[in-house]
Amino acid sequence: ADGSTPKGNQIVEGTEISVTVHVRNLGTKTGTVKVELFEDLGGGRNWLSHGYSEVSLSPGQSLPAVPLYFETHGAGSQNLHVNITEIDTWVNNAMLPHCNDITGTATCDLDVETDMPTVIGQDEANSGFSGYTLLIVILGILLLGAGFAIVVLLRRDSDETSMYYDDDDDDWEDEVDEVEAKVQPILPPMAPPRPDMDAAEKLLSSESEAESEDEQDDEESESEPEDEPKVADDPWGDVEHSEEE
Repeated sequence: ADGSTPKGNQIVEGTEISVTVHVRNLGTKTGTVKVELFEDLGGGRNWLSHGYSEVSLSPGQSLPAVPLYFETHGAGSQNLHVNITEIDTWVNNAMLPHCNDITGTATCDLDVETDMPTVIGQDEANSGFSGYTLLIVILGILLLGAGFAIVVLLRRDSDETSMYYDDDDDDWEDEVDEVEAKVQPILPPMAPPRPDMDAAEKLLSSESEAESEDEQDDEESESEPEDEPKVADDPWGDVEHSEEE
């Protein structure tokens, strides 16, 4: 209300603000419009008016309305709206996305406008922490807690791994042996050993060679001539035979 710019776009509850509305006549004739500031009380109650002003415009003319004042109360949204009445036609403007034409009345929501300051409570202002700052602090604490939990889990996993793979731990080795014995699969009976075909072939070839050698020896023995019998000397060779009997 005093024309100063809110520091950090924040004001403390109880501060009075002024709302200035600029109106432009896009028609072809002169006319007068009514600009009124309303507070939405919510809960099914009626809207509360915080003053109005009238602006007379010629074709193509733009003028600001008289400032409308409002004393903020409570922290957060103030539920303020500006209504423009006594117009023939409302022309939608992309630069005013929060203004709509409802049955011949243009309604603009001020709480979503970028130049509407954020209202904070007295306690928050005295503590020096705003809602945004408090949110950042909470997020930082959560991130630190998550990082600490991750470090603890990693250290626990490394300790468990070193404990499981300790070579001096006899109990661990006994447990491993028991587990291996329990999970030892039942194998089918082994098939009888297959005969060595190469050795059998060598044995048969050696036997056949031995038989062939025996046959050759027999044939050689049969082919050799037998010694002719020697004629014994005639014991009567020295006796002279006479023709007489």
